[in-house]
Amino acid sequence: MKYHSFRILIIIVLLIIGASVFAQQQSRRDSLLNLLSTQPQDESKVRTYIYLVKEYRTRNLDSSLMFINEGLFLAKKLEYNFGIGEMYASHGDIKVIQNEMFQALDYYMKAVEFLEKTDYHTDLSQVYLVIGNVLFTQANYPNALEYYQKGLKLADSLNAVGILPHFYNNMGELYKIQEDYNQSMAHHQSALGIYEDMNDISGIAGTLLNISMLHFNTGDFEKARATLNEAREIEEKLQHYEGLFNVFHSLGRIEEASGNILLAIENYNESEKYLGKIGGDYLGPTAIMQVNLNKDLGNCFMKLGQFEKSKELLLQTYQKANRTGQLEAMKEISFFLSEIYRNTNQPVKSLEYYKTYKLYSDSISKDENIKKITQLEMQFEFDKKIKAREIEELEYREAQKRKELRYMIFLGGAVLSLIIISLLLNMQRLKRKNLTLEKDSLKHDLDFKNKELTTNVMYLLKKNEFIINISDKLKKSKYNFKPENRKVIDEIIRELELSTREVSWEEFEVRFQEVHNNFYKNLNEQFPDLTPNELKLCAFLRLNMSTKEISAITYQSQKSISMARYRLRKKLGLDDHANLITFLNQL
Repeated sequence: MKYHSFRILIIIVLLIIGASVFAQQQSRRDSLLNLLSTQPQDESKVRTYIYLVKEYRTRNLDSSLMFINEGLFLAKKLEYNFGIGEMYASHGDIKVIQNEMFQALDYYMKAVEFLEKTDYHTDLSQVYLVIGNVLFTQANYPNALEYYQKGLKLADSLNAVGILPHFYNNMGELYKIQEDYNQSMAHHQSALGIYEDMNDISGIAGTLLNISMLHFNTGDFEKARATLNEAREIEEKLQHYEGLFNVFHSLGRIEEASGNILLAIENYNESEKYLGKIGGDYLGPTAIMQVNLNKDLGNCFMKLGQFEKSKELLLQTYQKANRTGQLEAMKEISFFLSEIYRNTNQPVKSLEYYKTYKLYSDSISKDENIKKITQLEMQFEFDKKIKAREIEELEYREAQKRKELRYMIFLGGAVLSLIIISLLLNMQRLKRKNLTLEKDSLKHDLDFKNKELTTNVMYLLKKNEFIINISDKLKKSKYNFKPENRKVIDEIIRELELSTREVSWEEFEVRFQEVHNNFYKNLNEQFPDLTPNELKLCAFLRLNMSTKEISAITYQSQKSISMARYRLRKKLGLDDHANLITFLNQL
């Protein structure tokens, strides 16, 4: 009886809390509606429409669309480019929720046209991301990569850390489909590092799920399962239905590839349960998730010989895939249907779907995509280097101006000091002045050496990255050369790789200790158990080098560097909220 009363009490409390949250949300919407009715016809009213669109987007699409149309009309009347772009982007979001991907892409493209005329570059970067996502689902990989690169470059220039891992993860998935597994892992590790620095548990889980499927694609099912279980534990704690859908879908794919068809179907059915639980606050296209799940279920039924059940499910799924423009899914479903009709003695139908399969295969030719993607990568790297050079030149000119200004100030101060000294001060005052000047000179020398050290490290880093990229490209393309030329190519690759190992760590440590002479001393006094490699990692972090940069200069993977950083934090006794680099700078 007491337990029953306690349950009733809990339910009442939960109802009160739920009513309170709903009341707060309703109050916020009412406030916006009241504000809208009193505002003049200016840009502030357009921004209110934008807030209302987002408030109603996951609750009432009709109301959201009404605010979009009214806000768009006013924004166009005011020639307010940001407002027009935001309204088009919001309309694209709604089309995604409605699984109308082609129309969504049209609205996003219109949004870009106007947002590019504004200074709202963070919003523009986010639209580049969703355009890349839509193109990705339609198997338009080169164009998807182009928009990812544009958005990544923009977000990086703004230091928009929150959106960067989304670009890295999606680019990692794109490279995975193109079977460039090294690039895929590098991008996923970059995303994972950012999420770990941000302590974003949900982001970590999603990235681990991507990495698990990368292990699956390379045939390492044991690693795939282990990584997937890490992701599953986090998603279950968060009760993140979209993540749990992906976890069980991925488990199903692993079991299917392992030949455990019944267990695969069990996982796929569990995945579908979570798909049904995804609420209205999810802004993604659930139809795409349903298509991929049904495609795999249909394949399992076919493998069990349940041809009619498989055919019925796959025919329905083919229509959904066609509406959302999922060419990869349509290609696979066409092949499955061809096999079903072949096994049920319907050769005409089998040939018809096989021709469709070949048609889709040709339209998303992997070789042609790889060629285009490689060209985009080379252009992206070239643009990045040109931009870095421009920044260096600008910083140099600014430094020269500051130096001239310091000299002018110093000269004026010195003249004034001489006048005052000649009239008022004695020899002792003059001596103290000289000591001060000497101290300033030493500080100036120290700053110069620090800049010289950092420049030296960055030069080695950029040289090694450039040489390694060239070496990797030669390795991938050497079989395109005649056999008699491959030996020459191999020799070039060896010489390039040898040149990347010519870093003189002794010279680096000597220079580092000249600039930061007490750094190692303080570290060893406070933490005598640190290993030489940990001391070296501390030195790199003291120079504010990123995980990616340390990885490039030490030839260790970014995952190894991240693990080394984690162990170093433990040895230094830092909790999760303490900043490692700030701590080292204070030594």
